[in-house]
Amino acid sequence: GLTSAAVLEYDRQHAGYRSVLELWFDGLSPGDGQTYTDAAYNIFLNDRDPFLAELLSGAGFLGLISPHPGLASRLAERLHIREVENHVIPGETRLQAQIGEQRRERHFPERFEQLLASLSVPYRGACFLVAGGLLGKLYCARIRELGGIALDIGALADGWMGYNTRGHGF
Repeated sequence: GLTSAAVLEYDRQHAGYRSVLELWFDGLSPGDGQTYTDAAYNIFLNDRDPFLAELLSGAGFLGLISPHPGLASRLAERLHIREVENHVIPGETRLQAQIGEQRRERHFPERFEQLLASLSVPYRGACFLVAGGLLGKLYCARIRELGGIALDIGALADGWMGYNTRGHGF
């Protein structure tokens, strides 16, 4: 996901970084086989379909990787999902500040390596939601390798738990 120009209306602090990203993107070949979207796609999807209910309601299984111990049960109850598998990872600093906790364990390398080694997909096409920052992209890739489908929901998980860790859009 790439940030759109509209982001500059409220986030001028990262204009230089976003300019470099635009130059990189302009240099890509149209036929490179990749699909690109707005980095805030998950916010747009959630605005249209809160908690991704159309996609997830009544699912037999949902896997989660996030810093929220209660997220899996919350989604299972709200969306009538029969089985959830919850993998809790340490949250980023801004989330820790909001919930009033100090980081007890490091995400990388300890928890990251442990989770990658133990991660399993119960059946081909099983859906996972991932909120793991930069390392979340690697979790998504591993889930795909194992035959699952992973959606990187990012800070949307924080919003679903009542924490606004990003400001605009949540």
